[in-house]
Order: sequence, then C-alpha cells, then structure tokens
Amino acid sequence: MTRPGAGDEYGRRARSMARNLRAYPHVVLTTGSTNSLSEGDDVVVEGEAVRVTDEATPRTPVRLWSGEYGEDWTFGVRDGVFAHTAGEALVFRVAPRKAFGFHRGEPYGQTRWSLTG
Repeated sequence: MTRPGAGDEYGRRARSMARNLRAYPHVVLTTGSTNSLSEGDDVVVEGEAVRVTDEATPRTPVRLWSGEYGEDWTFGVRDGVFAHTAGEALVFRVAPRKAFGFHRGEPYGQTRWSLTG
C-alpha cells in the first residue's frame, strides 16, 4: 500500500496536488446526471478546498460509497486518508461559495446560488 509522500509516481502526484491546493485552494467541482446533450442536469460548485485530517469526517462518504457502489468502493480510513487495496488518498473538504445548476432538455434552464454566509 502506498502512502502519500512515498517515492513512487502516485506519491509524487499526491504531494504535488496537496501543494497546489495549499497555495491555490479555490476549486471547481462538476457533476452531471447523464452524458446526453439533450437531457439531464449538471451542477457546478465553486469553493475552497481544505485538507481533512481527522478520522471521523471521511467515514460518512466511505459508508455511503460502499452502500451505493459496492465492494470496489469499499474504503477504510486511517490516519486521515482514504485507504484501499489500490492505495491511499488524501481527503479534502470543499466549503462551497457558489453553485450553478443547468438543466438540459425542454425547457432548458440554469440558475445560480450564492452560498456565502
């Protein structure tokens, strides 16, 4: 199992990503309900990424992913990282500032939410 910071390629990429997120924490997350151009919904969330190091916070997504996606998405939590047979991954939380929603299909639509507060 590979720890972030190890000497392999994954370790180099993980260190680089963590360094970039510390220096430039503004991120954009995107998701969509389909790959179709004529139906579905897309959501874009802008916010600040913050490294999570406690043991409790990552346990909720671990439980949800395992229930939703099965054995391939079964992760443990150890030392504040997601642990899997394929390796380990750093955990970040994104505090949303803005979000955009787009509906594809009749009627097409979009909206924006401001989440600062």
